[in-house]
Amino acid sequence: MSIEQQISYCTNADGVRIAYATYGNEGAPAIVYVSDLPGQEAIWASPWGRAFTEELARHRRLITFDFGGFGASQRDVERHAPDDMVADLTTVADHLRLERFELFAAGMGPSIVSIMYTGGHPGRVSKLALFSPRMISSVADASVAESVQAAFHLYCRSVGTVFFPSGPIEVQRWFSKAIREWASADQFVAFMRGKFDLSSTLSGLALPVLILHRKQSQAVSIAEVRTAASLIPGARLVTLDGDVGVPYWNYEQFIGTLHDFLGVSRDGDLGTVAAGSAVILFTDIVDSTALTERLGDTRFREASRALDAGLRTAIREAGGEAIEGKLLGDGVLATFGSAAQAIDGARRCLALSAASELGLHIGLHAGDVIREEVDGRRDVFGGAVNIASRICGLSAPGEILVSDVVRGMGRSSAGVEFEDRGEHDNEGRRRAGARLCSSRGGLMAEPQIRFATSADGTRIAYAVDAGPLPAILLIWGWPQTIGAISGFDRHLPPDRASVHFDRRGMGASSRDVDDISLDRQVEDVTAIVEALGGQPIDIRANWDGTPIAIAFAAAYPERVERMALIDPYIQGSSATTIEANQALMEMARNNWTMLRRMLGSMIPGRDTGAWSEALRRAVSSEMAARYLEQYRLMDVSRQVELVRCRTLVTYQSGNGAVPRRAVQEAATRLQNCDFLEAASTDVLWESVNRFLDRGDSSAVAAEAPGDAAAKPSAFRTVLFTDIVGHTEMMSRLGDVKGRDVLREHERITRETLKAHGGAEVKTMGDGFMASFGSVTSAMECAIALQRAFASHTESMPEPLHVRVGLNAGEPIEEDGDLFGATVILASRIAAKASAGEILVPDTVRGLLSGKQFLFSDRGEFVPKGFDDAVRLYEVRWRE
Repeated sequence: MSIEQQISYCTNADGVRIAYATYGNEGAPAIVYVSDLPGQEAIWASPWGRAFTEELARHRRLITFDFGGFGASQRDVERHAPDDMVADLTTVADHLRLERFELFAAGMGPSIVSIMYTGGHPGRVSKLALFSPRMISSVADASVAESVQAAFHLYCRSVGTVFFPSGPIEVQRWFSKAIREWASADQFVAFMRGKFDLSSTLSGLALPVLILHRKQSQAVSIAEVRTAASLIPGARLVTLDGDVGVPYWNYEQFIGTLHDFLGVSRDGDLGTVAAGSAVILFTDIVDSTALTERLGDTRFREASRALDAGLRTAIREAGGEAIEGKLLGDGVLATFGSAAQAIDGARRCLALSAASELGLHIGLHAGDVIREEVDGRRDVFGGAVNIASRICGLSAPGEILVSDVVRGMGRSSAGVEFEDRGEHDNEGRRRAGARLCSSRGGLMAEPQIRFATSADGTRIAYAVDAGPLPAILLIWGWPQTIGAISGFDRHLPPDRASVHFDRRGMGASSRDVDDISLDRQVEDVTAIVEALGGQPIDIRANWDGTPIAIAFAAAYPERVERMALIDPYIQGSSATTIEANQALMEMARNNWTMLRRMLGSMIPGRDTGAWSEALRRAVSSEMAARYLEQYRLMDVSRQVELVRCRTLVTYQSGNGAVPRRAVQEAATRLQNCDFLEAASTDVLWESVNRFLDRGDSSAVAAEAPGDAAAKPSAFRTVLFTDIVGHTEMMSRLGDVKGRDVLREHERITRETLKAHGGAEVKTMGDGFMASFGSVTSAMECAIALQRAFASHTESMPEPLHVRVGLNAGEPIEEDGDLFGATVILASRIAAKASAGEILVPDTVRGLLSGKQFLFSDRGEFVPKGFDDAVRLYEVRWRE
C-alpha cells in the first residue's frame, strides 16, 4: 500500500493550531496513534516510521497528530501540562467527528494523556493499546529537570541511546537530531517536574487494553510497565525481546498481536516474505554429548543456557537477529545485514565462548534466504542457510570459518585478516563447493592490568597492548576506564603499542583520593611513562584529557614525539558555562544513570548499555561530580606556549564535545600544529591514525571534505550497464536520432529495473548504475535486460548492444549515491564485458550457488587500482 502524508490543522480552545494527518479509508474504523518522540513528520520521513504508519493504516482509518508545542503543531506555546495535551487530543477527535475510535499510544507522555482521555470520555474509546507505558512519575525525573534545561543538547544526544541502546548508531543520531528539531527543553521539563499518579483512573477503565513492551528497554523499565498493567482490570501484557523504546522500529515483532487485538484480518500478511540477501551465522557447542557426560546434565544445561542468552545478546548488539524459529539445541542461527556486522557478531560470540567452559564452532556464509513467520516465530530457509550450517561443522574450536563469499564482501570493511583453508565440496558436488577462510584471533582480550605509583603514592592502573614503538598513550576524557574501553576502542592504528589507564579515583586505580587537580594528573602520566621505560611516546587525547596531554608535553618535550588532540581546550571556562557545569554536577549526584547515558552518547560507535554498566562499576557518582568540577577548573594557558612536538587538533562538525571556538583557540596557540575539521567520525579517526602513523595530516585534511557524509551501508549487489559503440553510433546518427535511441535504452532499462526491484543510482548517458538488496534479483534483472535489448535489436533498425557487470559487497552510501571498492570493481568488471555479455566475479557466483544460473569461467584479471586478481565468470543467459 502506498499512501502520502498530508498535514492539516485544527484549532483548540486556546487558539493553538494542532497539526494532524489522516491515512487510509475514511469509511473504515478509526484508530488514533498518539506517537512518542520525535513527531509525526519526522517519523514519516524515516523509512521504518513510514512502513509502520502504512501498516497501521492497512485496515483502518489512521489519525496521527502532534501536541501543541511539538512537531508540526504551533510551537510558541507555554502550555505543556497533561491536561493541555488531553485537550489537544480532544480537539482532534472532535474536529474529525470521531464518535468512537481506538487509541494506540507509545511511551510515557502519550500513554498518560491517552489514559486520562479514556477515563474522562467513557465509551468513546473502544479499545486501548499502549506501548511501554509508565503511569507514575519518578522523583529522579524531577531531579533531572534543571539539568535538562541547562544542557538540553546533551540530553538530546543521550535520548537516542536510551531509546536505541544497541544502535544502529545512525538511527541514534537521527532520533537525537529529530528531537532537537521538533521539541524543546520546556516540554521535557514539564513532565519531569510533574507528579503523575493515575492509579485510580487505571483501576476504573472498563474496556479492552493491550500493553506491549520490550523487556530490555532502557526508556521504561519492565517493572514500571508491570505496575501499570496490574492496575488495569483485565489488561493483557505482552512482553517482547529487545531494547528499542519506540514501536515503529522492528514493528514486525508485534504487529500481528496488535492487529489481532484490534480485530484486523491478517489474511495474506504472513507467510513467505520476498527473498533477500543476508549473511548467515551458525554456532554450535563443541562436543556437547561428551560435555554432558563430563559435566552432568544440570551443570551442562545451566552453562549452555547462559551461553545461549549471551550469544543472542551479542548478536543483537552487533546488529544481527537471532532466529527464534530454529530450535538447534546446542547452537544459534542468526542473520545480518552486512559481512562486517556478521564478523563482529561472530567475534563477540567467540569471546563469550572463551570466557565459558563451552567451546564453539562458528561458520558464516552469505546468500539469498527465504523468510517466513509461522505462529509468531520467524524462520529462514534456503541453500545459503544449509551451506552456513555445513561451514560451521567444518570449523575448529575457537575458529571463525567463513565462505569465500563472506571474505570477499568483508575484506574491505570488516577490518580482519583471513587465512585460506582451501576448497570444500558441498554435498559432494564440486560445482557448489566453497573456498573457506578462517579468521583467528583479532579479538580484544581482557586487558592485563599493571600499576604505576604516582608522586603522592597513588596507584595508577594501566594496560598495554603490545606492538611497535613509540607507544601511543591514550588519555581519554575522564569517564573512560580500562574496563569501559576494553573491546570498544577500535580506532587505533594497526600494530601499534597502545597504553590505556584509569584516572585516579576511578576503575582499578586508587579510589580513595582527595586531590584530582591537573598537576596531580600530570604526575600520574609521568609515573606511567617512567614505568614503561621512559622512552618517547605519542599521545592521543580527547576532551578533558587534552589539558593533561598539553601540560605533560610542555613539561617533558623530549618524551613526546607526536600528539593528536580531539576536541581540545585551553581553559575550562571556554569549554563550558558555569550553569551547564553545575547542572551536570547536580545530575551526577542525583541521577548518575542518566548522565552515564548522556556521556556515552557523545562517543560514536559505543555500545552505550554495556559502557554505562562498566562505568557504573568504575566511578562513583560523587567522583563523577568532582571530575566535572575539575573539568571547568583546568587551565593550561601558560603551558600551551611551551609545547614543541608535532600536533594535530581535530574537531567534528556538529558533534564536538567542546565548542568550536575553544578548539580553534587551542589550534591557534599550539606551535607546529595542524587543524582538521572533520565532517564525519570515520574521517576524524582516519586522520588521527594517519597522523600518528607519521602520515601527512594536511593531506588528510585535504581529503576530508570528499568523505563528508560517507557511511558504510548494508551489503548490496551493484549493477553497471554500458552501451557498446555509443560514440560511433552518435557520430553516425547525429544528435537528434542518436538521442531517440538513447531514450529507448533508458526506457527499457528503467522498466526492467523497476520490474526486478532495482534502485537506479545514477545514469551516465550511455549506461546505468543500479543497486539491489537481493543478488538473485540483480542477476534476473541483468538477464532480462540483455533479453530485452536482444529483442529490440531484432525488431528495430538501430541495434542496442549493451555490456553488463555485477559485483556484491558493502558500498559506501552518501546522499543517495554509492562509492567504494565494491562500486569501482563492478565498473571495472562491466568494462571487461563484450556486447551482450554479463560478467560477474567469483563472489557473486558464490552468492548464487545452487540457483539455476549457468556460468563460464573467463579467467582472472587484476583490476586497475586493486592488488588482488579477480576471477570472472560469464553468465550464459541465452541457454
